[in-house]
Amino acid sequence: MCYNNSYVTECNTSDFKCKKKNRIVTGKGKMFMNRNSGNDRKQTGNAGSIVKESMVTALVRLMKKKPLTQITISELAGKAGVSRMSYYRNYDSKEQILTEHLDDIFEQYLIRIKKWNYRGSCFDYEFLIKCFEYFIRNEDFLNCLLNNRMGDLILNDMTKYILG
Repeated sequence: MCYNNSYVTECNTSDFKCKKKNRIVTGKGKMFMNRNSGNDRKQTGNAGSIVKESMVTALVRLMKKKPLTQITISELAGKAGVSRMSYYRNYDSKEQILTEHLDDIFEQYLIRIKKWNYRGSCFDYEFLIKCFEYFIRNEDFLNCLLNNRMGDLILNDMTKYILG
């Protein structure tokens, strides 16, 4: 996990080692993170946030290789570089990791829309373009859900956050 000015960013290097608050997270390959500009989601720096971001990253990487049902907690914790206890302290299930992250994505989207100050309908062309642009920013995560037959989570959140 990499941080840039206290904001979560994406690591594209084959080897990475990043520091934040005296904690080092290492690994190989491209890591998934929110691809925001840094204005949406500020990293608080506490250990719980680091664990949660590591869990999301690890789970997405594992789900690209196999279904969620075949991923063990030990495997997930190992990939995230955290203890199993850290997992259980923060989550009740693997699905909760996904739903909380998806909620964060939609909450960030609403913040952007409010800053945009658009007064039209959510079905207007201009509004939908903004919506899909935001989805492209989170493409890896959303594709992971769709490929694992969890698209209903996306639709539920769209209904709750955008239409509701």
